[in-house]
Formats: sequence, structure tokens, C-alpha cells
Amino acid sequence: MCKMFEMWGIVDDKKKKDTIVQYTDVGTENEWKGFDTFTEGSWSEFVTEVIDSYPEAEDMEKGSVANLDKICREHAGLNRNQASKVHSFVRKFRAEAKKLAAWGVMRNAELAGKLLGCLSPNFTKAVLNYLSAGHGSRNRHENNELSRVIRAVLVLIDDSSYYRDPIDTEESSGMA
Repeated sequence: MCKMFEMWGIVDDKKKKDTIVQYTDVGTENEWKGFDTFTEGSWSEFVTEVIDSYPEAEDMEKGSVANLDKICREHAGLNRNQASKVHSFVRKFRAEAKKLAAWGVMRNAELAGKLLGCLSPNFTKAVLNYLSAGHGSRNRHENNELSRVIRAVLVLIDDSSYYRDPIDTEESSGMA
């Protein structure tokens, strides 16, 4: 909204607060108008009070182990024949993991292990075999174990020339 206020030429704190509540539902407008900072505080103080009243907003910024666990539950047992689902999982996992690592909530090796725990046993074994065979060695863009594991996962699902285990085919078709 700050960019919009700039574009619209709104610099007055009261005008900013009056404008922002016009873009909320009626219930939220009433709640925000109930904050002392809505009538008495600066724009910055008001924004701080609003954000502090939504703990999930902090989770979005800092990440949370609960969110990471939810991502893992939603994608449990992925195998190499589920490329779209694996890519979706990796995008979500990487975004949450990056926040948790930046705030020091989880170490990189823990995150790599957690990611592997979301894969099917056969896929996990394939990733570990791939890495132990010397594939996925660190390159200049990868400074951590999680990046190496993610790269291995993506190589294994995207490289059609790589051997696909028939057990993974059975797992994805529900035959296992």
C-alpha cells in the first residue's frame, strides 16, 4: 500500500489509515478502527499494531516449522514418477525452508533430512545413491546440503534417461 499511497500523493498518516480500511471487509475495518493507533498513532505505529495482531503474518515472514510440517504432510510419499507434484512440493518446501534457515530456526542439514523424509522410500534411496555416487557435487551456486538434495531430486525426476525403478511406477499407480 505504501507504493500506492506514493502514487496517489497521500502523505498524511490519518488519510493513509482512512484509505487502508476502505480496502478491508467491514469486520476488519471495525477491528482496525478499534486500535488506539488508528486515532492516536502514526501510520508506522498503526501498521506495527496491525501486524502484531496477526501472528500468522509473522509466520509468513519468518516461516514456521508447523507450515513446513504441513507442506510435508500434504506431499508425503512422493515418488519419481510424480514430476508435477514433486516440483510443486520443492517450490513450497524451498520457500518455507529458506525463511526458517535465515532466522536460524532449523539447520540446513535438518532441512535436507526433512525434505528426504517426504519422499517415498525408493525415491529417497535413489537420491542418496545419486549423491553418494558423486553426482550432485557442490557447484558455485550451492553452499548447502539442502540445495544439493533439491538438485538431485529434480535431476532424478526430470532426466528421462535416468533409470526409473518399476517399484516407483507401482507406487504411483497404487499397485504397491
